[in-house]
Amino acid sequence: MMDAATGQEAESEDLAQRMLILSVTSIHTTTLSMTQATYDLCTHPQYLEPLRAAVVDVLRADGGGGKLTVNHLRKMDSLLKGSQRFNPMFLLTFNRILPKSITLSNGISVPVGSRIAVPSNAMLNDPSRVPGDAPASFDASRYSRLCEQPENSQRQLFVMTDYNNLVFACPGRFYPANEMKMMLAPILIYYDMRFPDGCGRSRNFTIDSDMCPDPATRLLIRKRSGVEEGMDELLTFNVL
Repeated sequence: MMDAATGQEAESEDLAQRMLILSVTSIHTTTLSMTQATYDLCTHPQYLEPLRAAVVDVLRADGGGGKLTVNHLRKMDSLLKGSQRFNPMFLLTFNRILPKSITLSNGISVPVGSRIAVPSNAMLNDPSRVPGDAPASFDASRYSRLCEQPENSQRQLFVMTDYNNLVFACPGRFYPANEMKMMLAPILIYYDMRFPDGCGRSRNFTIDSDMCPDPATRLLIRKRSGVEEGMDELLTFNVL
C-alpha cells in the first residue's frame, strides 16, 4: 500500500485509516460466517461425526495440513456453503448509488441518487435456484454430493459464485474459505460442542441489510478424549 500510494494517499494518517478500514471489513465477516457454521453444526449434530471423520481421513491421506489439504476438505466446504446459504452476512449485495438516471430494458426509469442492490438472500432461498433435493432444508452434505458429479466438481465449491449465489465473505472468498477450514479442523478434532440442555439456535438479527448471529447464544464445549493419534503433527497447516 505504501509503494502504490500517490499524493495524499502516501500520508501516514491516510495509510493508517485505510489499514483500519481493511481490518474492519475483513475480520468480522469471517468471524460471523464461522460462528454461523458452528451454530449450524450444533443445531444438526448428526453431521459432526461424519465431518470429523472426513477431516481425519483427508489429513492422513495428505500427510498433514499442506497447501492442497484445505482444497480436499470437501465436506467441510459443503458445510460452510450450506450454512452461508441460510445465514449470509449481507441480505443485499452490490449496493450502488446511481451517479445518473438510467432507464432499464423494461422501461422503468430509476432517478439519479437511487440506491440499487441485488437481493442475494432472497435468491439463495428461492427453491428454484437451489441445487439438489429438499431446497428448504439445511443439508451440510448438499454441495459435496453435487461436487462428486464431474460437471459440478468445481462449480459448487464454497469459493465459487454464479447467478444463484452472489454471497461474499470479505476480504473475498478464497482467503476466508481457507482460514475457516484451518480453524474448524482442529475444533472438530479436539473438542465436542453442543447447545446447553433446553437451548437451541437463536434467531439471527439484522442491522440495515446485514445479518448477524445472536451474540448471546451459548455453547457447551469440552475437550475430547481419545483424540486420533498423530493429529498434533497433521494439524500443523502450512499453506504458504
